[in-house]
Amino acid sequence: MDLNEDADELDLMTYNLKSNTRSTPPPRDGAISPCTESDSLVSIAGSDDGVGYFREESGRVFHTLPGIPVLVPTDNAEMRRLNEDYFTMKLFLGKSYWGPVEEILAPAKDGHTLRAMDIVSQGPWLDDMSEQFPHVKWHGIQFVPNRRPYRENVVYEVYDISEGLRGADCSFDFIHSRLSGLFIKDRSRFLREVKRLLRPGGLFISGDYGPEFHTAEGSTPRGKLPCTTKIVEMFALGIRAQGLDPDGYTVTAERLRTFGGFEEINELNVRVPIGPWDTSSALQQDIGEHFREVIKLIAFSLKPIMYRVGLSQSDADEICQGFIQEIWDPRVKLYHPYCGVYAIKV
Repeated sequence: MDLNEDADELDLMTYNLKSNTRSTPPPRDGAISPCTESDSLVSIAGSDDGVGYFREESGRVFHTLPGIPVLVPTDNAEMRRLNEDYFTMKLFLGKSYWGPVEEILAPAKDGHTLRAMDIVSQGPWLDDMSEQFPHVKWHGIQFVPNRRPYRENVVYEVYDISEGLRGADCSFDFIHSRLSGLFIKDRSRFLREVKRLLRPGGLFISGDYGPEFHTAEGSTPRGKLPCTTKIVEMFALGIRAQGLDPDGYTVTAERLRTFGGFEEINELNVRVPIGPWDTSSALQQDIGEHFREVIKLIAFSLKPIMYRVGLSQSDADEICQGFIQEIWDPRVKLYHPYCGVYAIKV
């Protein structure tokens, strides 16, 4: 168990926004390793074109847009965490997506070019999907420039999503929004924009983890896990400080039904184990091993929040190290709930 943070967390991800250079495609093996970065990830220090997008705080790099919450960093270490999380998601979903994606993205009978949008496109999901559906025009929406396309059917757009989503009404067949809840303050406005952009019959998929860690049967009680409790408190504090509701940033089936304009609404709830304690299958143990690494990295990402509320570096280090020891304890059986939802625009 490595308790040390990555040594290169200070890397600043910027790239030449004027360049149309495409990076080399990754290996065609159907899966991106959780230990390596996707080839569309940009990691070039020294370019002046990223100036204004980033700021450094407590040894981590964050975005500078005032309308978007600042909770987790946007540096290389965070991108690697997202890669690991995506790999874990593919394990518990079985592939890159769920729902009627293949049906929606089948070549259009009327011949129109299919268009799909990935909101807060920070992970390698778009790399995989653009390869699986090469006839679709993919739009990756970012608020910082940290990826570049390597396929002709992919374009990345960098803008402040708090001001709305860009695009003509009824112009997209599929909109994907995973792990974007922490970057969107006005969820109702966001859903209005999604509904505006989707064609009738278009597909919307969303997915986010909840704000809490839960204990499974037979686990050491949460009350006896002080560092885990402190990490959860820091996460909730950071969310509230950014104007977000810790219990309301995920899109649920109930929320979409109340919002209106969608049908065939389906919800998926997954208890993702933190650690290999779920021995019901080798797959569940594998999921737990990978996801525990994801959660460990989240703890380190929360250090700037701890400093903001007055904790010293030694106190923050002690909490993070204690948290890691707790989630590596075989008597501790924690899981993190994941809520996914898909719906069709009426």
